[in-house]
Amino acid sequence: MSAAKASPAPHAPECAVCFCPLHGRGGAACRLCHGACRALATFPAALIAAALIRVFLLATHGVIITDGVVYVQWAETVTSGDWARAFNDMMFNVFPVAVSLVQRVIGPIGPIGPMDHEAAAYLLNFACGLALIYPLYRLARNAFGAAAGVITAWFLALLPPLAEYSSEVVREPLFWCLAAWSLLLFMRAVQPREPRGWSLWRLALSGALALAAMLVRLEALALLGGYGAALLLGHAARGTAWQGGRRILAVIALLIAVPLAGAPAFGYLWQRTGKAQWARLDQVFGQYSLGAIRTGAADPLAVSKDVMYTAGGKVDNAAMVRSLFMRLAARHRHIVFAAEMAGAFWKASYGIGIALIACGAWYALRSRRLAPSSPLAIVSAGVCVIMLAVIARYVATHYYVGTRHALFVVLVLSVFAGAWAGAWPSCDRLCRIVATGTLVVAAVVMLCQDAKPIRRDKLAVRECGIALRAALPPGAVVAGSDAVKTAVYYARRPFRLRPVHAPDRIAAFITAEPRRYLLLNTNDPAQAACATALSGTLRRVEIPLPETKRYAFILLTGAGD
Repeated sequence: MSAAKASPAPHAPECAVCFCPLHGRGGAACRLCHGACRALATFPAALIAAALIRVFLLATHGVIITDGVVYVQWAETVTSGDWARAFNDMMFNVFPVAVSLVQRVIGPIGPIGPMDHEAAAYLLNFACGLALIYPLYRLARNAFGAAAGVITAWFLALLPPLAEYSSEVVREPLFWCLAAWSLLLFMRAVQPREPRGWSLWRLALSGALALAAMLVRLEALALLGGYGAALLLGHAARGTAWQGGRRILAVIALLIAVPLAGAPAFGYLWQRTGKAQWARLDQVFGQYSLGAIRTGAADPLAVSKDVMYTAGGKVDNAAMVRSLFMRLAARHRHIVFAAEMAGAFWKASYGIGIALIACGAWYALRSRRLAPSSPLAIVSAGVCVIMLAVIARYVATHYYVGTRHALFVVLVLSVFAGAWAGAWPSCDRLCRIVATGTLVVAAVVMLCQDAKPIRRDKLAVRECGIALRAALPPGAVVAGSDAVKTAVYYARRPFRLRPVHAPDRIAAFITAEPRRYLLLNTNDPAQAACATALSGTLRRVEIPLPETKRYAFILLTGAGD
């Protein structure tokens, strides 16, 4: 038999994603399928998908988040020019300033009419939620190839917590966007294509963006810590000269923008508010210091049985579960940290991200596509170590940590989410089918979560606020617990926080002046008990307010009002 006949026939070209043959029978249909796969496997497709998901969430949005109420009112105060009232009683961050700037610049020429501060905040976070995808995509592409960059872009586009926070009035999207662009500039500065050395102007600009991110959330210090470690230690294991002078010069270039950009900004704040805002870092430290929350109990993790029972003698199941958990944690303290921190990272990455990042980092290190001494590895490790310390301190103080803290770490590590794609050419057909199927299932799962509107179950809160806005006089002041703050926000009336556990003080406040009202949700046991205690002192205002299984609002006022 000839050598030509003995050699196996070559396989027809196949699509690397759907495995359809590109020629032969069915070739036209397969080429069409292949074209669709190639179109989806691009950064613009991921960006369009991210935009559509966020537009859907904004269009189906229920009510504003509680933190958003504070930020909107904060931005309105900044717009009015009263910077002292805006910042002297609250820890400074530039998010309300950015919202005010967007409202003043774009508000009068909004696409659907004049834009208020709430709409300006949504627009700002929508733009930041999209803008942060590109630098992380570019980092993954530069480090691990085009396929890795596309996987990272799609992961960020579909990640449910990121999509949700990009459709909220919170400061994190602005923080993440500034941090992502700072990281891209830093990596481009220390990994130049030309052999002439590090780009000092990119390092300075990266430091300036890190400073801006710090003015939104102080956790951006983790970036500067990682940058400094990378400049001093990066590529130290290559066997080349350490070049200490060059490295110190790079650190100076990174940090020089901080005083140059920070001094005028803080000076302006000092002039507008009358206080040196930067000197209040001790208040920030108090939030993360162990023991900031004082307790009279010998064991700070102890929970009294009294919190498990309401005034009517019923058991509060949530308090009971928390009490039992704390009693267990009193014997095994590590459970608090393990449960809270692991839960935060699981929710922030939706579980899928942990698997992608772990597989990508393992393959990158195993295949030596990423050296442990590379700047990207050092910065990522530095951010992880510093943020884990911050989160652990937060858990130790509050026994709780939100997904927003963990999501910053997930975003930085998302650069590794597609690094494993480098093994794709060497995989056999079965391995590719399994990997593709897993990615499709993961994408569908995240899309299903993205399709859930945000807080639609709280529409009764907005309806209550709209009803109050129509019924109450312009000079009315509404008091209540923090749980009804959002309803009063939609009422567009001043709100006064009054704990419902002190009915006598509430009655004195309501009856002190006319046009003061108390809003209660009687489906909440504590607020219902307060309403019962005040039934002989205050009278109910008969206006129709929504009643659902979760909410039953009543409005009380002074007997002589």
